[in-house]
Amino acid sequence: MVQRPEDCAEFWAVARLGGSALLVAMALGFWPKAANCAEPAMQNAGAESRELRAGPVRLKLADGQLRYVRLGDKEIIRRVYFAVRDDHWRTPMPQFTEYRVEDGQDHFTVHLSATCKLDQIDYRWTGTITGTPDGRVEFEAGGAPAADFRSNRIGFCILYGIPSLLGQPFTTEGPTAMAKGVFPQLASPSLVARQFRKLAYTTPQGMTVTTTVDGAVCDMEDQRNWGDTSWKEYAPLPYAYPIAPKGKELRQKVTITVAGFDSSARRTPEEQILLKLGNASPGLRIPRIVPADALKGAAGFSDVNMHRDRFKGQSQVVWAYTPAEHLPDRDNLMDNVPGVMYQAQAAHAFAPQAKLGVGPVSFAPEKWPGHEPPDSAPYAAAWAAGFVQYAAMGGVEQVAFELGHGPAEAIIRDLQSHQGQPVRVADSSRPDVPVSALSVEADGAQTVWVANRTGAPVEIMLEGLGGARQASLTQLSVEGQRKSERAADVIEGRMPLDLGPFEVLRISTAK
Repeated sequence: MVQRPEDCAEFWAVARLGGSALLVAMALGFWPKAANCAEPAMQNAGAESRELRAGPVRLKLADGQLRYVRLGDKEIIRRVYFAVRDDHWRTPMPQFTEYRVEDGQDHFTVHLSATCKLDQIDYRWTGTITGTPDGRVEFEAGGAPAADFRSNRIGFCILYGIPSLLGQPFTTEGPTAMAKGVFPQLASPSLVARQFRKLAYTTPQGMTVTTTVDGAVCDMEDQRNWGDTSWKEYAPLPYAYPIAPKGKELRQKVTITVAGFDSSARRTPEEQILLKLGNASPGLRIPRIVPADALKGAAGFSDVNMHRDRFKGQSQVVWAYTPAEHLPDRDNLMDNVPGVMYQAQAAHAFAPQAKLGVGPVSFAPEKWPGHEPPDSAPYAAAWAAGFVQYAAMGGVEQVAFELGHGPAEAIIRDLQSHQGQPVRVADSSRPDVPVSALSVEADGAQTVWVANRTGAPVEIMLEGLGGARQASLTQLSVEGQRKSERAADVIEGRMPLDLGPFEVLRISTAK
């Protein structure tokens, strides 16, 4: 018997009450009407992310997306997701009516049904994600508009993470030809690859990763132009854009395979992460933090990078920045913390004499209707601390924040009091875990800011605290705990730290 959506909604509203309320419903005959309803508990399932495995491949499932596809310590794919855009590039997040996971430990199947609605957009799609013990992952999805609407693109996006693949050669195979390419060192103003269905790369260790798209022809862009830290392969379903006509159903599939890996190699998680402060690099300083309106009106970096000739002879290059241009979720915001450094590196390459300014720096919540602005989220402070560090590493001289009132204010004020001072940054024993530290020294005193940009506690050994014997620790931001100040011993320049989720810690020492 086919159930009406309203029957299922009523059934689960009562079922969640349990006990006598459920018995009453059964006595009234409500149970038979909705007994076969699948619980729509996954409509907001992104908050319930989980790790899945396909043999040696592990990944995170959240919001109906594949994230951080890894083999051992190597991130092989950053993200795979199905997106529906309007003609202004607005992207409604899917509301799931089915989100069912069958986890077999070394294999899995995920069943998805979703609706994407925003103003004129009304698109219904279904999908199936499978992972097999040999490391093969497939994501098949598609659907049809429930009404005519204007759209720039509908279909899969496949992201390749920049830190993992910078400078890596790849090959593509298209409908008519094969080509060779390289994931570029600097942000490319033009497409990185064109008109292909298959992309493959082989790591120096001999592992080959292949992604194949059926049902679309792909291009790939450098998302550093928009503040992201990935290259995006996009696969538009062949609608007659800019119109997506009502009822026209189209489907496509992404297949990820790996070969040549060492099946005996398994990552052994380190309980403690070593952060080792290096020597001060010439020219690296805390940027000058200017008022929010000081850099109003600046264009985005894509406009700068794609019109380089206008900026080559200028004494100053300024651009606006947001990490949420393409996706508004927390993973994406944290992934994009280093984006400003990559943009600055490209700007220095075509305007080597220019002083660089970035601002306004914002999360741009207005671009994502219905999505909660992250300005007041606990992770905003950790994001801001990381952003200032990478701005310094890119040689940015001034930054204007527009993050609103919230947790980020304290760290921005703290760093502003040290603006212009030389910076030391820390190397990490676990680059795949986003924790960071930067340090300044003045008048015999050292100040270090350590930021945990993850939603889980981390254990850190901080190294490079010089000859100090004791330090003062101040929590600038922490989720779910009271802020505190305390003293700690420094032993031979080292100090163990336990950081809570999104905690930002200031460490002050004196010799």
